[in-house]
Amino acid sequence: MSNRIYSQFTELLLEVEVRPNLAEKFINQYAEITGLRVAPNENFLIQPNKWGRELRIYFDADVMTVQTLVALGYKVEKRFARHPEYQYRINNQGLFWDLVHYGYRLGINNRIQPAINNCKK
Repeated sequence: MSNRIYSQFTELLLEVEVRPNLAEKFINQYAEITGLRVAPNENFLIQPNKWGRELRIYFDADVMTVQTLVALGYKVEKRFARHPEYQYRINNQGLFWDLVHYGYRLGINNRIQPAINNCKK
């Protein structure tokens, strides 16, 4: 997928929930990409009742961006419960890591313009 779509989110929140035995693996993977060692917080939750890792993207975007994401095979959900300030949610590990590579970080993010991104893969 072209990185161009990654700059089309007007606002974006990256959130993670993991089982305790998978937390260190997530921390290490995130640190390897970002150079940041993250600790559990409101956007990185360790939950013993999780089956594995849930890597979520909550976002606002125009209709064309949402349609493009759906056409690319992502399940875009309308979300109003957990984070009512965002219109949409995608729960997809591959897209989550692509966005981290692109420059987005855990928590609230504003749009990253293509000219200033530091995408590595």
